[in-house]
Amino acid sequence: MKTLRALCLLLLAAGAVQAVPAADPVLSISPGPFVFDVPYNGSNPPSGTLIITNTGSGKMDWLAVEETPVPWMSLVPPVPAPLLSRNASAQVAIVIDVTGLAPGPYTTRIKVSSTAATNGPLFANVVLNVNEAPRITATPDKFTFSGPNPGGQTLKITNSGGDTLNWTATLSDSWLKLNIKEGALGSGGFVNLFLSVDVTGLAENTYNGKVTINAPGASNTPVDVPVTLTVTFLPVIDVQPATVTFDTPLGASPGTKDIVVKNVGGGTLKWIVEDDGSWLTLSPLKGSLGGGSPAPVTLTVNSTLLAEGVYTAKITVRDEFDASIATKQVDVTLNVNGSPKIGLNPESLSFTVPVDSGGSSPKAVSVTNTGSDVLNWKLVGGATWLMKSKDKGALNPLESDPILLSVNPTGLTPNLYTTTVQIEDPAASNSPKLLIIQMTVTPSSLPTSAPAGQCGLLGLEMVAALLLIRTLKSRGGSR
Repeated sequence: MKTLRALCLLLLAAGAVQAVPAADPVLSISPGPFVFDVPYNGSNPPSGTLIITNTGSGKMDWLAVEETPVPWMSLVPPVPAPLLSRNASAQVAIVIDVTGLAPGPYTTRIKVSSTAATNGPLFANVVLNVNEAPRITATPDKFTFSGPNPGGQTLKITNSGGDTLNWTATLSDSWLKLNIKEGALGSGGFVNLFLSVDVTGLAENTYNGKVTINAPGASNTPVDVPVTLTVTFLPVIDVQPATVTFDTPLGASPGTKDIVVKNVGGGTLKWIVEDDGSWLTLSPLKGSLGGGSPAPVTLTVNSTLLAEGVYTAKITVRDEFDASIATKQVDVTLNVNGSPKIGLNPESLSFTVPVDSGGSSPKAVSVTNTGSDVLNWKLVGGATWLMKSKDKGALNPLESDPILLSVNPTGLTPNLYTTTVQIEDPAASNSPKLLIIQMTVTPSSLPTSAPAGQCGLLGLEMVAALLLIRTLKSRGGSR
């Protein structure tokens, strides 16, 4: 009887385990909202990038569309949209065209949905301000300082409107320092300021202040930039990046990657790192850091015996002896790929060329097969002003192909232009992969008039012609 009862309980338990549903995909989007500020009759702004991620499990389809189509915005997603596995992401370019727009604010939303995800749809707000009056744009829009003696940071002030922005900056607290406190910026002009803090006489604490930018006549004056200062003379752990992803073919191991441990506080940090991944090795495992000092930790993966799939691990960085010092964690994802997978580095390029330059110097992107089998890749799309050194290739696992890209602005007017190309292989698990290219065409690089005391290009040509005639005459070349 006891044996029968134990067997029944075992069968019930087995049934209960089988009844637990598998984890589902979860839809996530970042960043947002998207705000574009441009002067009236100015150039197009740089495109934005919407990142779509599956933060759950399984495979997730997705679709990004304009909730209500508007003529000034277009979306450029990879087509067809790749299925996203756990922690995988896709990018959608948000391209803005301000041609012919009157001054004013314009708004719309991007709708992102998935038939497989447990949540959604999600929305990303898009705001376009076409500014006739001067407008203050501060980048970044907030600052954080920490430690016993934090270094300075850059505050960029831009006139994202028209006319002239006559700006002044005021500081809320004596511990805030700014190297420039006033200036004038034409439409689209900018200036980089050096913002720093002085902790002399401050006790260990968190202080909140702000930089206020005022500009008479600006459409959004004043603009406050919050500043948080945490003064600490004890060690404080920081680790960057917070996430690391490896891709590798079956039966192989990827290259190493580094994380950086830093003491952003004071004193001496006696740090130690640990991980819970049997396929992951860290080196070094411990160290000592003074205030402000960094130390790299190398991550090495051994995936030669792993089956196809997604593996995750967590790295913990902590003080070796003092449990009161907060720990930091890094999430590590390992994709062991049983089919070809497209690796692309970088995933965007930008060029700046004068309208009469005839073309730019080339820049390189690298296509890598981070999966198994052969990746038969090809480039699809791209504007006529984009030049490519090659548009297809075949790569064995872990092989790479460099592609040289350049731009030619012939026939175009000064403005910002955006195009995309897709790297495709129907057999690849993440096909297609999107590459975004931006070209800023500036006015002519040649002078339209000669400076005082110079004869200009035409004058130089005439002088050269006269010298040639005189030379020919002296040699009897003209009789």
